[in-house]
Amino acid sequence: MPGREFSLSFEITPPTAAPPGLPFTMPVVIAVNPIGTPAQNVQHLVVSASLRDEAGSGAAAGLSGNLTASVRSRSDNAMSGYAKFSPLTISQPGKFRLRVMLSAASYGGVVTKEYVDSTVIHVQAGAAAQRPSGSLPFLKSIISIAFGLFPVPCPMPRGPTIGVLPLSHQDGSPQVGT
Repeated sequence: MPGREFSLSFEITPPTAAPPGLPFTMPVVIAVNPIGTPAQNVQHLVVSASLRDEAGSGAAAGLSGNLTASVRSRSDNAMSGYAKFSPLTISQPGKFRLRVMLSAASYGGVVTKEYVDSTVIHVQAGAAAQRPSGSLPFLKSIISIAFGLFPVPCPMPRGPTIGVLPLSHQDGSPQVGT
């Protein structure tokens, strides 16, 4: 595409095989990055997921779940960040690709800026569940801390605190109603 302003990439890819009618076990996460200096009138970035045939040339039916997501980041939601699609389900057997399109909203309207297609997803009965890759724990920790896309355990302080009622005494015994 001439005049590209953004790049899209899969940080967590869709599975290469999935059973029909069951949600993907992992969310699909998309990274959005500016190329050079994007137009300054962009107010908000949104990504949308759709299902394509194996060649990527035609639309396919059967994708359900959260199909639209805002691009989020700590610094500037209008220029870069991540988007998460979860849960996604393909209802029928076949070979498909997931297409993710980036749209930029401004005061003048909404414009599609870029798209990216996944590798082929084989949807068939008996397909093995998607397994996390070795890099997933690293990606999950970065995304959870920076963008709040995954829950992160947050230990509660023990003992007396100002403005918070402790759930247990300092010795660890449970605090029973007062």
